[in-house]
Amino acid sequence: MRLNDTDLDIRTQKIPVLTYNDSLANSIEDLTIESPTTSKTSRSTRKRYRNKTFIDWIYEYELAKHVKETVTNNGSPLLQMYIPKSKWVVLSISSITMGVLVVLIDFLSLWLHDKKYGYCSGHVVSIRSNCEEGQWETWSQTILTFMSSGTVFHNIGNLVICLVISGIFATMAVLITTKYSFSAHSGIAELKIILNGLIINGFLNIEVVLSKILGIIMVVAAGIWAGKDGPLVHISAGICNFFLIKIPNLHSQNQALKRELIAASTAAGIALAFNSPIGGILFVFEQFSGSIGIHSLMWPGFVSSTIAVTVMKALHPFDDIITGNLFVVTEDKNWLNVELIPFIFLGCLGGLLGVLFNQLNIRLQRFRVTKFMGSKRAQLLDVLAVCLLTVFLSYGNSFSGLTLTEMTSALFTDCSKSKSGVLCSASTLQSDKLEFPWRLCLILLFTFFQGLILTAYTVGGNIPGGVLLPSLTIGALVGRLFGTVLKYYQLRYPSLDIFMNCNSEGQCISPGSYAVIGAASFLTGVTRMTITVIAIIMEVTGALTYVLPVMIGVLFSILINSVLSGKSSYELWLKLNDYPYLPPGIEEFVNPDLTRIPCHRVFKPINQLFVICKDTFVTVNDICLVLENANVSGFPVLEKEGGKFIGYISSYELQLELDKLLDIEGVDRSTAVTLDPSSSDYSLEGILETNLLILPPEMDLLTCYDFFQKMSTSIAIFCDSRNQLVGIFSRVDIIELVEKSKVELELL
Repeated sequence: MRLNDTDLDIRTQKIPVLTYNDSLANSIEDLTIESPTTSKTSRSTRKRYRNKTFIDWIYEYELAKHVKETVTNNGSPLLQMYIPKSKWVVLSISSITMGVLVVLIDFLSLWLHDKKYGYCSGHVVSIRSNCEEGQWETWSQTILTFMSSGTVFHNIGNLVICLVISGIFATMAVLITTKYSFSAHSGIAELKIILNGLIINGFLNIEVVLSKILGIIMVVAAGIWAGKDGPLVHISAGICNFFLIKIPNLHSQNQALKRELIAASTAAGIALAFNSPIGGILFVFEQFSGSIGIHSLMWPGFVSSTIAVTVMKALHPFDDIITGNLFVVTEDKNWLNVELIPFIFLGCLGGLLGVLFNQLNIRLQRFRVTKFMGSKRAQLLDVLAVCLLTVFLSYGNSFSGLTLTEMTSALFTDCSKSKSGVLCSASTLQSDKLEFPWRLCLILLFTFFQGLILTAYTVGGNIPGGVLLPSLTIGALVGRLFGTVLKYYQLRYPSLDIFMNCNSEGQCISPGSYAVIGAASFLTGVTRMTITVIAIIMEVTGALTYVLPVMIGVLFSILINSVLSGKSSYELWLKLNDYPYLPPGIEEFVNPDLTRIPCHRVFKPINQLFVICKDTFVTVNDICLVLENANVSGFPVLEKEGGKFIGYISSYELQLELDKLLDIEGVDRSTAVTLDPSSSDYSLEGILETNLLILPPEMDLLTCYDFFQKMSTSIAIFCDSRNQLVGIFSRVDIIELVEKSKVELELL
């Protein structure tokens, strides 16, 4: 091995690869299946991965194929019958569990949310909307019994109590999630890259899941602008991972098959969050299908979302209030062709606001990282301040004091003379004397800015919270405001040509439908999801006559996002946290100048690498010195110095094998080891990876980017026509190059 630019005292210039045969320990233990042979997987031990590294998809699928063949040829009849069905057992149990959990989360979060304002004297367990008329009592009515109700002191007392209870909920949310840091935030961004192949130890642990369940209940109860959608996706993945560990199955010991099943299980999270089973399936396709085939997601995702939603509907005590009719457009009317112009405008506006929201969110998170991340006390005060500010602003505005689902439901529902509510009572469009609805517009405008700024700051704090439901609400506020203004002018000037097709009552502009289109457009601008957004909107509204307007809004929103940013909130979050994520769509969003730069101009050449030669003996101490003093992810292996490339070995597996070797009696750091399995010395040949994809050094960087993105690999090996190693390129290297400007690329 060459040691360039280092003074390490190595007694040889060539260091061999090590393998240590651990036959059953890392294969499918629960099924007692033998380790795969070298012919099947190019190595004789189970491959292991360091935290924050990518799995080897080709190896994992080869291993799965070998295990299936072993079961078919040597397994008992019972095992042969159980293995193909084992994933359905895991998926069904995890989906049923999720359905039950969401019922508990919904009820507890709404019940605790109502407790900020009072209680139902007739039935303490009842939520406010189910409490019989006259039985709901505020806390000031209970405490300040010596004073008449409705006084200033009563109002101040109610506000103080609301602030105190909300602060307690927010504090509990922070304390719950502080112990398990992965339980904070949404979790969808991290799942994107985990299901893309990255190892993040502990992210799906059951302790994290339980912490997130309690945390999201407290967050919703506190009235913070954060949704339960993202946390439910994370929770569903963690529940599936838990049952994968507890129930014997083929997927639990295979990193690729495990990711297929976990990805399918996340469909239940979105399906339960929005009561949208089809939306859940499409969400998985749009967010998690990068390295997993659609055929592996479609039917399992369908089963997962169907079972979960069925269980929730069967058990939910308040189905008609919480999950049955969240967002409904009740008017049975169609849209006019002339409305295509405002629909397009709303789509463009939603895309623009979505991009601005993402940028604001990232800037605020950078501010939070620099100011608060070093202190748990500062993190607690940060969340507590946001919570109290949110409650204070919402208390004077009865509309923004609603939960996000209640608020969005009101925005999606049109007003009429027979309907009441905060929005309808503030509107003057149903009165006999037509006036511009200033009060309603101010309520919508104030709530919009409140939601936009508070959500941008809250999402990313040290609490669980998703961005999907707040995005729907913010977009619906914009759409409802726009639709309300159009409605006024339609009633004010009914004789205009554009309103000639209105019905006999002069009704044709539906503010609720504009809220629907605004919600879809803004959500697309934030997340870059298209088909998923359309499906969710259609399922939760039932407004099938507005499919085309919603599609138009989504289309123009994604176009604006592509022009201005090209990245979703999840991708920006991954970049902010330095995850090695490569987004798809290289033709659109990656610098086309990369096609003119060959890889040999930028990869690390062989004279800068630590190279291992197979024909060399060395001691354990020699290898330990390199691992302790050189920051390398792995070692290329050659037949001899200057010889052909034969494989690659990771530093992580090398260190693990050395540790095992040193545990053997009689072995110390002076013991000689070799790569040759026929040698009398200790052979460490089994971790040598020979089944690698070799790339030509003339390949352009854009094609190399495509290779990294689609294969989800960590390194690219470059060899010449004689199979001699010329260089190596890492995933981190390609990410850095993609971010370079045109001028910087020209200097390469």
